[in-house]
Amino acid sequence: NIGGYKPTKSVAEKQAYTTAPWNYQIDVTHWTAETSQKEKIYGEQTSAKAAQVVSVKKSKFGQSEFPYSITLIETSSRKGFVYPIKDKTLNTITKTLIDKFIPEITDENGVTKLRRIQGDYAFDISGQASGYWAGFIKKYNVELDLVVADNRHIVKNSSPLGFIDRFTRTIKDLVIKLIRAYRKRGQNDNWVDVLEK
Repeated sequence: NIGGYKPTKSVAEKQAYTTAPWNYQIDVTHWTAETSQKEKIYGEQTSAKAAQVVSVKKSKFGQSEFPYSITLIETSSRKGFVYPIKDKTLNTITKTLIDKFIPEITDENGVTKLRRIQGDYAFDISGQASGYWAGFIKKYNVELDLVVADNRHIVKNSSPLGFIDRFTRTIKDLVIKLIRAYRKRGQNDNWVDVLEK
């Protein structure tokens, strides 16, 4: 609101949160965040009382060969999908979607329930490295919506990609709680294994 003038929202902006069926938001989630933890270091001649306390870096999500995941949510049903990946290249993302995601959303009649994908510009099909991804979009006749990531204030105090943002936070918070519980019991704290449980 500048000088008393309040611009009106365009039709596209008003419809940015439309939750039509088969509309998915997508993101790549990073699972290697580190946290500092206090640990006691005991030498051969060191008593428990004299143990050295040091700060060490330890992954919040445990050690895994999969530092990333593809995260998707269907904005009408709020059904979410998480697939571990070893790197975040568009080729890896596309292959994982074809091998794992597409079978999950294809019904017994062979209908793939996918019309639209919303994401940020990491999913742009115009780059040189996006050939495989561009082919996926064309094959499944998907409307790729990246403009939504530009308009950060379509809804007050909300992100246009709010569905996937909230889903990612919820999944990470849940995994962290489970990992803490497993660590206390001396059990496996690999985020992939924890998520599958």
